[in-house]
Amino acid sequence: MLGDHAWRDVPALAAIKYHLKQRDIDAWIVDIHLFQQAVDLLHPHVVVINHMHDKDRNRIVDTVRRRGGLSVIMPTEGRPNTNALIEWAVNGFPRELCDLYLCWTDEIALRFPADFNVRVVGAPRLDFYYPPLSKLVRPKIETCSLLGLDPNRPILTVAGSWPNAKFADYSSDFMVKDWEKLGMTTIKRFENPLEFAKAEKARFERFRAWLALVSTELPDWQIVVKPHPAENIYDWLQYCDRIGAKVMLTDYIFNLLEISDLHVGQVDCMTLPEAWCYGKPTLGVKLHDELDGPTLDAMLCTFWVTRPEEFVNNLKAIAPLDNTWKEVRSNYIHKWLSPNNNVYPNMTFGCHAVAEEIGDMLTNKKPRAWKEPTREDYANLHKLLMEHSKQNAEPKADWIGQYSKAVRLEVTQEWERKIEEVYNEHEVVEPY
Repeated sequence: MLGDHAWRDVPALAAIKYHLKQRDIDAWIVDIHLFQQAVDLLHPHVVVINHMHDKDRNRIVDTVRRRGGLSVIMPTEGRPNTNALIEWAVNGFPRELCDLYLCWTDEIALRFPADFNVRVVGAPRLDFYYPPLSKLVRPKIETCSLLGLDPNRPILTVAGSWPNAKFADYSSDFMVKDWEKLGMTTIKRFENPLEFAKAEKARFERFRAWLALVSTELPDWQIVVKPHPAENIYDWLQYCDRIGAKVMLTDYIFNLLEISDLHVGQVDCMTLPEAWCYGKPTLGVKLHDELDGPTLDAMLCTFWVTRPEEFVNNLKAIAPLDNTWKEVRSNYIHKWLSPNNNVYPNMTFGCHAVAEEIGDMLTNKKPRAWKEPTREDYANLHKLLMEHSKQNAEPKADWIGQYSKAVRLEVTQEWERKIEEVYNEHEVVEPY
């Protein structure tokens, strides 16, 4: 199972591994940049990858399948936020390479051809907002202590969602080549990568100007920013230092939302629905008009603003009124983030559903490996993962400013241990 970012992917992958283990299925969690090496060492029966829009990685998938193995797509973002992105997610990859596609929702699954093997499992990462895995969310008092926050004063949490803004200033050639390789330049609004980056940078600067007003006009509010996994952290660090805000870098979104009295994000940002799953008040920021699909539905579920004076004036008024959105948010979660019809009546969690679908596929299709892994193969893979962890032990930004994204062995093992402890202690309850 391939992880693309440590602070987004690892907890859910560890939970899926736990459920696979209950079916006597061995699984490894591997940084996606080690894909080729891991395949060469382990000769897997199944690979689980987040998408198949990358031609280079698709060649590795093709090799696994030609040797008798299978492939599974499990999207990191299973709710594309526009109709054009949904179209790309559904039709922009070679389906013949995919043996099983795991959708978050029927809204997406129904857009695939009837003969394509797609199953609806919900959103695995949302499991951590409900018992028993919610026990693994760090208590507010501890996170406030780590960040130097006063838990008795209001906390405004902010999710960055401007990952392409950095390319307006540098490395635009990389962005253009990457988008062309992924087929993104065929998507409406994404045809010109550089113009897209410039427009996103302008929106990013507008939002930062709005946020600065909070620090001056509402000094009692404490601001915590969690950058998007693909944002350049340096675009946030100096700015937050200037306005007196805190930056959460090496942590998980559920720990950010745990301390939140009001969460702010762009109206198309996935962290708004995550906050609703957690029962947190939200404020959406609408910075452009090219919105459709799931985003329009999301805008019916929260207060949202278009001007700086609205942004500041609404902060104190929103939280007491937020419970008025409860029913419409529940409808949104059911429509876009969970199965409409639960095929497993005794099992309601995304991670468990993923494991069941993979396990059923293994039982039914009985994939082969060109060479069954030996003890030596396992030892060599473990050595590779240990060396990778050692090289990435010190948190650092990569060449385009993405911070500490490496999926490291000791971190995945720690999550596996904690998840096993939780499941051994708790009964599972209905989340939705």
